[in-house]
Amino acid sequence: MKQRFYYFLLILIVISLGLLSRKLAFIPFIVGDFLYGCVAYLGIRFLFIDYNKTFALSSSIIFCYAIEFLQLSNVPWLLNLRQTTFGIYVLGSGFIWSDILAYTLGILIVYLIDKRKHNA
Repeated sequence: MKQRFYYFLLILIVISLGLLSRKLAFIPFIVGDFLYGCVAYLGIRFLFIDYNKTFALSSSIIFCYAIEFLQLSNVPWLLNLRQTTFGIYVLGSGFIWSDILAYTLGILIVYLIDKRKHNA
């Protein structure tokens, strides 16, 4: 239970930083995408606390890549959802290859920190 609370707090902190990064013009958009990858990993760890970290690593990469590639879709209900605040922040608005890199780096860095923290 203590570990789940730890991940929950980290999720709140990273989401706050991500939202802040979208509000401050001097912060590059890629920072928000990096943080999106971080929160995806943390969210998987929170939900599946008893699974190993490799599961969280692979699941969060699949999740982020799926979200990014869904941006290539022109399904009407999905386009409408992307017009909302939730849709823009969670689903994005357009496919960009650099987002894939940012998600991957964010996930990998949090995974390595998480792995090291629990191995120490």
